[in-house]
Amino acid sequence: MWRKIPLTKADIDLKTLLTCGQSFTWKETSPNIWSNVIGNVVFSLSQSENALLWCTPCRDQNEIKNISQLPSITRNYSHARNDNDEILGEHSSSLSLGANHIHNRITNSNDSHSHKDNGDTVIISKCPFSESDSHSKSPVSLKSETLTDPGNNISALPKAKESHNRCRKRQDKSDLLTNFKRKTTKMTALSNDLDSEPDYDNAKKLKTESEPPGHYYCAEDDKIYEQKLVDYFQLGVNLSALYKQWSSADKHFQLISDRFPGIRIMRQDPTENLFAFICSSNNHVSRISGMVNKLSQKYGTKLGTVDGTDLYSFPTADKLTGSKVESHLRELGFGYRAKYIVGTAKVLHKERPEGFLNSLRDRPYEECITELTKFLGVGRKVADCVALMSLDKSQVVPVDTHVLQIAIRDYSIPGVTKNTRSLTPALHNKIGKYFIDLYGDHAGWAHTVLFAADLKRFSDHKPVSKKTQSAPKKKQKPAKSAK
Repeated sequence: MWRKIPLTKADIDLKTLLTCGQSFTWKETSPNIWSNVIGNVVFSLSQSENALLWCTPCRDQNEIKNISQLPSITRNYSHARNDNDEILGEHSSSLSLGANHIHNRITNSNDSHSHKDNGDTVIISKCPFSESDSHSKSPVSLKSETLTDPGNNISALPKAKESHNRCRKRQDKSDLLTNFKRKTTKMTALSNDLDSEPDYDNAKKLKTESEPPGHYYCAEDDKIYEQKLVDYFQLGVNLSALYKQWSSADKHFQLISDRFPGIRIMRQDPTENLFAFICSSNNHVSRISGMVNKLSQKYGTKLGTVDGTDLYSFPTADKLTGSKVESHLRELGFGYRAKYIVGTAKVLHKERPEGFLNSLRDRPYEECITELTKFLGVGRKVADCVALMSLDKSQVVPVDTHVLQIAIRDYSIPGVTKNTRSLTPALHNKIGKYFIDLYGDHAGWAHTVLFAADLKRFSDHKPVSKKTQSAPKKKQKPAKSAK
């Protein structure tokens, strides 16, 4: 059963974002359908012109039992655009949800039909992902309010059995397309303040009485899963406003921004991200993806299968500390990185308190880097990547040889010339400071757009004329950092 969040490609360009080197675990399980595990939940995503489509295809009894244990989330979606948040019923992808096992199938049939699994009837149908199925409006920025209402607090949800019992099934299949809209309370637009977020109590109220007939539907569950996506993609950040700010400050960014919209920072699990970027040393995206997936397949837990693709949780640190892990990883092609992975896992498991990496989100950037670089195989660049993509340090600009070449070619930074060969700590700091002065508090986000625009795999996104390439470059005037 697919849900949709009204978002345009200016808010998120799913295909580019998921393949630009931030995350290495998203898989295209069917054309225009991407699947991954977020917080031990299997998500499938797709995108139409005006909506991000999502579902949890492998939801079963075991997943429902663990709902009350999901981490609390206080980052809220601030780009709600319509008054009717829809559930896609007859036009949703084919899903078979068993009570004791996991099964998913994406069908090519246009006709809805039912499937009986362990006595439960589930509607199976197709989602065409048309470009006309959205009612999106212009982005708005909304006032933030922490989730204090017990009704919105994950830990305050009823026990799984009680929650599941409230999921009702309606047998009447008539008016399938007309009776599935959920009424929502209009959200009051306040300003375009980049830091503002919504008053969740007055936003997108979920009504169980408007569920689509013949489908299982549980408002509490859906609210949790949608919030996980809101948190993961940081949808509370007004990306369009940031792009406008960066384009005003930087003519080079303005040149590429219309070809690379919707690139935002994904807020990934710090443990998974740390090990992923340890694998990134002297490596490229496709090989890093292979290594991270091997870690999950060998030491993680299989959570489900989507269209023939098995999906696994990322292993906890203790799973990577065994006496044979290093030799196994070397056999799998990790090389010297095998030693770094095992060494870091042992420190995390035996010498750091539980939740240590997550706790770094509340500590200053300098302390984060100091702590991260204590791990084997973690240098400044890897630490910066983890800080930016997992620890909420949005201003951080990870500098490697790729970013150095961008700085030399497209910007006039004192002391950074075409003759610069080595990336020293001093040069790292200089380049990072330049981009922070230029782009402000979300410099790391802007840097990610520059990075993606320079990847060969996206060369068809940016047909730049020779005239533009040969034009003399002027030193960009730094923008004042937001305070």
